[in-house]
Amino acid sequence: VSTQSTGDVFEDSYREVMSLRVRDLRKRLMIKFRGEEGLDYGGVAREWLYLLSHEMLNPYYGLFQYSREDIYTLEVNPNSSINPDHISYFYFVGRIVGMAIFHGHYIDAGFTLPSTSSCWAGSALWRIWRMSTLISTTA
Repeated sequence: VSTQSTGDVFEDSYREVMSLRVRDLRKRLMIKFRGEEGLDYGGVAREWLYLLSHEMLNPYYGLFQYSREDIYTLEVNPNSSINPDHISYFYFVGRIVGMAIFHGHYIDAGFTLPSTSSCWAGSALWRIWRMSTLISTTA
């Protein structure tokens, strides 16, 4: 599905994943890091999702912020519009979380309840999650 370098995992993944059709997101994850040889039997996909989750949820991009200084739960940054591509990036985050749910992988993040419910309402995340539940119940 994707070819990344470990150093630019966010931007490389964004370009690759956003170019895919929704039905392609349901295909087996085949991740290949540039300059690294190996077959992906699930470990490379887990590493990719781990690295990507840390990057895409990084407050540096302005999409999310820490809810408190002492605990590491995230919430949607109300000033996310400072990033001119914030809507597209949120859509990307929805696709990644939906892919992780569909493929049974873990995203290393904790969200506050209001952020979780606001992301679910009408988002790409909801559509991908719903699609994954329909597929898994009919397969």
